[in-house]
Amino acid sequence: MDHISASFTYSSLNPDRVEIRLLTIAPDKNESPVRCTLQTVSLNRPPQFEALSYVWGTVVEKVEISVDNIPFQVTTNLEAALKCLRHSRKKRLIWIDYVCIDQGNVKEKNTQLPLMGRIYRDATSVIAWLGPLTPNMEQTMSMINRRKSGLAGILQDVRQMKPSWGQKSRRGSILSFCDAVEGFLEIASAPYWGRIWTFQEYYLPEKLPVGMCGNLPFTVPSLFELCMRFSDVLSAYIKDLDKIAPRQGDAADIENHRKLQSRVKESLHRLAQSNPMSDFAHDIVSERRRPSSFVDALELTAQRQCYDPLDRFYALYSLVAGVEKKYPVNYDSEADEVAMQITLWILVYEGADFVFNMFHFYDGPHGNILGSPSPSWVPNYRDTTSRSKFGYKQLDQSLQDFEQRDYMTNLSLAPFKYILHFWARPVGRTQIITIFPKETVEIGRELWHLLRKPASTWGNGIDQENMAERLIGAFLANTGLPQAFSIEDYLKALEQLVNPSSDELSDSIKMSSWGKQLLRDLPSLAGRTVFQLIDSPMGGFGIGVGNLQDGDLLILSGKMTNPIALRDSGYWNPIDEDVVHYRMIGNVFVEGIAEDQKELPTPLLAEIKGRQFEDFHVV
Repeated sequence: MDHISASFTYSSLNPDRVEIRLLTIAPDKNESPVRCTLQTVSLNRPPQFEALSYVWGTVVEKVEISVDNIPFQVTTNLEAALKCLRHSRKKRLIWIDYVCIDQGNVKEKNTQLPLMGRIYRDATSVIAWLGPLTPNMEQTMSMINRRKSGLAGILQDVRQMKPSWGQKSRRGSILSFCDAVEGFLEIASAPYWGRIWTFQEYYLPEKLPVGMCGNLPFTVPSLFELCMRFSDVLSAYIKDLDKIAPRQGDAADIENHRKLQSRVKESLHRLAQSNPMSDFAHDIVSERRRPSSFVDALELTAQRQCYDPLDRFYALYSLVAGVEKKYPVNYDSEADEVAMQITLWILVYEGADFVFNMFHFYDGPHGNILGSPSPSWVPNYRDTTSRSKFGYKQLDQSLQDFEQRDYMTNLSLAPFKYILHFWARPVGRTQIITIFPKETVEIGRELWHLLRKPASTWGNGIDQENMAERLIGAFLANTGLPQAFSIEDYLKALEQLVNPSSDELSDSIKMSSWGKQLLRDLPSLAGRTVFQLIDSPMGGFGIGVGNLQDGDLLILSGKMTNPIALRDSGYWNPIDEDVVHYRMIGNVFVEGIAEDQKELPTPLLAEIKGRQFEDFHVV
C-alpha cells in the first residue's frame, strides 16, 4: 500500500450491493491540515454527492491528511485540490478515486473502476480541477466573468479607448490582457487535458462539469469564447499602440513602449504557434460529443497519456456499451492481451478495420501472448498516425464500402498463434526506391533527385507530363500542402534549399512563403519510404510509414482510408500448408487512388476496383 498510511485499513465493499465509498471534507476557515471521513453507500440508493475529476500528479512526493482520524498519504496535487474544495462552514460530500478506492487492492479496483461511469453520471455535479491558481490564470478568470456578454464588452472597451486616457492606464489595460492570454495558455496546457481518465470524467456527467483553477470556477465554453476573440483584441491593441507613442527624448518611456509592443506581438505569436483551438483539449467541445464506438473513443483520446498501459482501454469502458461485459476489467492482465481483446472488439463487433490506419504497427515483437510474441495485427495504441501527421488526401470513395456484409473479419487459432482472417483487395507490391534521411536539407536533396527522374520511372502510364506536380503532391499530401499551388514556385524554393548561394540557407527561401512552407513540410518526410508499385499492370508509386521492404504486399479493405503493407511472416501452419501467413508492417499512400476521380478514373483506380476481395491470413 504505497499511497496510504500503514495504519489505515479499508473496510470491504459488497459488489452485489453496488457499494462505493464517499469522502466527507470537514469545514475549516484556516490553512490547517485537511480532515476527512469515509462512508460506504450503495449506488442503488446514494445520497447527493459530487465527484472530482483531476490529475493525481507525481506519486513520489506525498503529504499527510487525516481520514477517519488516521494519517493518510495523498499526492500534493490532491491535497491542494482538497483545500480548494473545502468549505469554511459546511461539510462537502464528494467521490475521489484516490481515496475512495483502495488503490492497493487489485480485486477491488476490478469491481470499482467499472462503476466510475455510473458514479460520474449520478453525481449532482462534477468538478474538473485543473490545478493551483496562478496570477495569469486569475486574470483570465476575471476577464471571463467581467461581463455577462463575454468578449463583446472587452472589444467595446478597445473601440472606445479615448486619447484622453492616460498612457499608464491604457498600457496597463493592454498588459492585463496579455496576462490573460498567458493565463489561458497555462490553462490550455494543464496536465488535466492530457490524461486518459479525465476524458470520460468530463464527458459522462449529465450536466456540464464545472472547471476550477484553484478555487475559481469557470466553464469550458466560456474559455473557448475567450480564446476565439483573443487575436481580434490583440490586433486592435496593436493599432492602439500607435495612439500612445512614447514621449520623445524620454529613454525610459521609449523602452517601456518597445517592451509593450514586443509583449503584444509575442502573445499573438504564441497563440499562433500553440494553435489552441485545435491543440487545446482537441477531444473536448462545448457539446461534449460522445464517442459512438470504441474506435471513436480511441481516436479522440489518441494524444492522452496514462501511467498504467491498461488504462489506455479501461478508462474508456464506461463510454462504450458492451465491451466491459465481453472483456471484464482485470488489472492482473498483460497490456498486450487487453490490446488484442480491444482490437477484436473493434474488428468483429464494430467492423471498423480502419483502426489499422489510425495507429502504427510495431517494428518488432511487442509482448507475449500464449508464450509467443503477440500478433502483428494488434496496433501500437501508444503511437498514432495522427501524431506523425499521416493524414493524406482522402481515398477515392468509390473504393470504400461501409455497408458490405459479404466478407467478415474473423479469428482462428493455431498452436500458439491467433490468425486473423482479413478480407481485402490486393493493390500491388513494393519496389523500394529510397528512404528519406532525417535532416531537412538532405530530405530536400533527395526529393530534388526524385523529381529529376524520368516520368517513365514511376510506371503509371498516364499524365506523365505532369509528374513533378504529382510527385510533390504525393510526398507532401500529409503536411497540409494547399491543394492549388504553383509548381514553379515550389520547385524554385526547393532548388534554393538544395543549391543555396552560400553555406547558410539563402535569405530568399527564409523570406518567401513557399520557402517557409517547404521548411515546415519536409521534416515530416523523415524516414518515409518511397516505392514503385509493381505486380500491377498499371504500375504506380507511393510513400509509406514503417520498415517497408521490396516485395511487401499492399492491400485495401472496403472500409480503410489508405492501404497497409503485409509481409510473409514465414509461419507455416500444418492445417493450411499452402496458405501464406502475413504480418502487418505499416500504412502507405498510393498516388492515383487518393482523391475523387469518378469523372476520369485513373487506370490504377479502375484496376483495383475490378479486383476481388481475398482472405488474407495475418499472424
